[in-house]
Amino acid sequence: MDKRDTYGGPFPSTHPSLVAHVGHPESPEHREAWETFFRGYWPPLYAYLRRSGSSREEALDLLQDFLLAGVEGRVLSRYDPARGRFRTFLLACLANLRRKARRHDRVRPDRRALRIGSTAEGDAFLEARPDSSPEEVFESDWVRQVGARGRGAFEARLQAAGDELSLRLVREWVFAERRPAGAELARELGITPSDLYSRATRLRHAFATQIELEVRAWSGDPERERREVISSLLGRRD
Repeated sequence: MDKRDTYGGPFPSTHPSLVAHVGHPESPEHREAWETFFRGYWPPLYAYLRRSGSSREEALDLLQDFLLAGVEGRVLSRYDPARGRFRTFLLACLANLRRKARRHDRVRPDRRALRIGSTAEGDAFLEARPDSSPEEVFESDWVRQVGARGRGAFEARLQAAGDELSLRLVREWVFAERRPAGAELARELGITPSDLYSRATRLRHAFATQIELEVRAWSGDPERERREVISSLLGRRD
């Protein structure tokens, strides 16, 4: 087994900011950026709508409205970071769309632009949390979605680099809910326990860098979200 640490190669020094593009309708990258943003974040938005009283059909209709409003530049152009969290602003926009739709009871456009073939990804966020409000659950769902995307990108980098050792450490140690004994896993991987711990530490730092890139691209509140995601995924790991 190759014992090199690659972590998928060097991280890029810059990362395109979707938030910057979707907040400026005049930008030529606006439509593509908004559609990318929507594809990345619709599951927790869908789950919020379902938890707060919408049927599956109404939730899909509202998401269609939200997608089209964003394409037309009627969402993030009004966002002001000084007035609160980015994800809270998005939730307020979505709730406002629902109030208007119910007030006018209008016919919605068809869903050809939405392209959600299955709601399974959104339904996965719907586990019961009776002691929390839909807004509170959405906050944790948002962090969970950012973390899942960051982990997927990180593992893809390791896979592309052929770093199977680091990939196994990520899956079986760094993110594992139940870890095996360190000495046992090190022996299975053909490394020393000391090497296992030092490699795992470097992987945690590399993952934190990946999360920073993800959050800067997808969020208007990067530093706070970065801390939340890292704490959620790695904060209780030793």
